[in-house]
Amino acid sequence: MISPGQVEEWIREVGERPESAVEIIRHISERLAALTENNERLLVENISLRNREKVEEYKSRIANLEYQLELLKRQLGGLPDIDASPDGLNLLIYDSNGRILNIPLDFDNVLQGEVFARLAVKSFVNGETPRLLVTDSNEELLCIFDSGRAVTLPVSKLGQTEMDALSWESAVLIEPQGGEELVTILPIAKMALANYCLQVSRRGYVKKVRESFLETYVANGNVGKGVVSPVDQTCEMILCDEADLLVMVSYEGSVGITPVSSLPSTIHEVFRQKPSDYVITAFIKGDRSAFMAVTQNGMIFNREAAWLAQGEDGKTKNRTILSKARLESGLRIVGADTVNNDDRAITLTSDGSLRLSNVAEMLRAGALFDRESTLNLLSITTFSN
Repeated sequence: MISPGQVEEWIREVGERPESAVEIIRHISERLAALTENNERLLVENISLRNREKVEEYKSRIANLEYQLELLKRQLGGLPDIDASPDGLNLLIYDSNGRILNIPLDFDNVLQGEVFARLAVKSFVNGETPRLLVTDSNEELLCIFDSGRAVTLPVSKLGQTEMDALSWESAVLIEPQGGEELVTILPIAKMALANYCLQVSRRGYVKKVRESFLETYVANGNVGKGVVSPVDQTCEMILCDEADLLVMVSYEGSVGITPVSSLPSTIHEVFRQKPSDYVITAFIKGDRSAFMAVTQNGMIFNREAAWLAQGEDGKTKNRTILSKARLESGLRIVGADTVNNDDRAITLTSDGSLRLSNVAEMLRAGALFDRESTLNLLSITTFSN
């Protein structure tokens, strides 16, 4: 390097001895030539490094595209998997400890409203409430922990649990790390067909993620915590489009309806509840005909889907299911969704019983249990045939 001190020294030297100017200029010229050569070498190395980074970036993007293409082919039946179970629907039962039971559903041998399987009551410890999910046997699952870590797993790799042997001892374990909890499972085989993914927290915060970013998150095995407060955690992740309506339902019966188009890309509080309340489920309204919510004692609240109208100017519109008197009596919401009459539901009750029901009959009855029943509803999931 040529320092300012050297330049000042050369200026003084030329002033005192003009005949030395030629030698100084020659020295500067040689030094500049050396610096120029070194700079060109570094430039070539930098371009090479950047090109290698681009190559790695393109490789990663190609791998993501190939992965999504494989998922879509599997959904459409164009990519046979010798390890896959036969096409059909599977019931997944999972808990916060990362344990997953996979039960193939055989509707020919399941009667309406009858118990088709039973989970050992000893599985319900420390207030743990297992969650239910019905999904296609060719699906790809994204298992999401409260730390933000995400693990992909095909349903076909879960194995199958016999209905007469339902206990956590026979479950597949997606092992938590460092005190993590498994908070939700998202089917992602059709991820490429969605515009966005919404990450909804229990405290009503929502993060809106572009599908292209979700691809990267899935590839990196981390979707982020999606929360602001350390005591909050992710409740649901939902694939959606710009024109969809997000519906959030709380434990104490509040309902928030928000257009996806109005949601920012940063984590934002969308649905505020009382300190005692929290979001238990969130979903896209879709084109189904009715809204159904169920309490822990089996009471069913039924509204036309139009009841879930969006708020004005893109704001969240709040509605209430449970009156003050019902809340004071101890009623709380266990599950909710939009449904069609020909949909079905699977319920898990406090005695470990799993029942299959027709949604139309549930709506007509207005309740899951007889008045004399001492059962409590623990979990419910609805699905189309």
